[in-house]
Amino acid sequence: ERYGAEEKRMFPFPYEPDYSIFESVPEARLDAVRGQYGLLPGRRYLIFSGRFVPVKRVDLLLKAFAEVAEQRPGWDLILIGDGPLRGPLLDTLPPHVRARIVWTGFIADATNVAAIYRFGDVLILPSDVEPWGVVVTEAAMSSLALICSSVTGAGVELIRDGLNGRLFAAGDPIALRDAILDVTKDENTNRMKAASRRILDDWRHSSDPVEGLRASLRFSGIIQ
Repeated sequence: ERYGAEEKRMFPFPYEPDYSIFESVPEARLDAVRGQYGLLPGRRYLIFSGRFVPVKRVDLLLKAFAEVAEQRPGWDLILIGDGPLRGPLLDTLPPHVRARIVWTGFIADATNVAAIYRFGDVLILPSDVEPWGVVVTEAAMSSLALICSSVTGAGVELIRDGLNGRLFAAGDPIALRDAILDVTKDENTNRMKAASRRILDDWRHSSDPVEGLRASLRFSGIIQ
């Protein structure tokens, strides 16, 4: 719209993952991943999945986690990914905070990522720039609550603020901290997790990329 496109000439065509990977994870894979990364029963987990580069704002997430760690003693943080900022960022954390962070490194096998999501509770994507963010749809399929910056395309589409997670102003550390504290309240977490999958299912009915492509082809006269 900003560049002058007419609404009737625009059709939804979202980038989506292979949902079947995240919908059902073999029990053997769950056991293997639990052992590999030391994921403990009874702990709750915040998850970040992405590159350790400036635009992803892992620094913002680590700052917020350090601030809420004492108030949320039952929660740990899982970092999935790698990048040039990993060492510098983790080295700045005090030992008691570092001890509550599980860093997996880059994971090429999507089934292993899906298994980690099964042990998690909340996905956090705090990017300064994020046109889409397919990890958000992966996490919603895995029934995670969602916390995303206000510029995350998939977050804007899939988060109903206060229902299945929270949107926060991009770059605002206080807003991110408050969002984490809200979503990790005992009375909110499971309710928000349950809502994520329902919201994703509704969204997929209205934003099917196959139907979007067909509609564009019908509009242009290529098919009837």
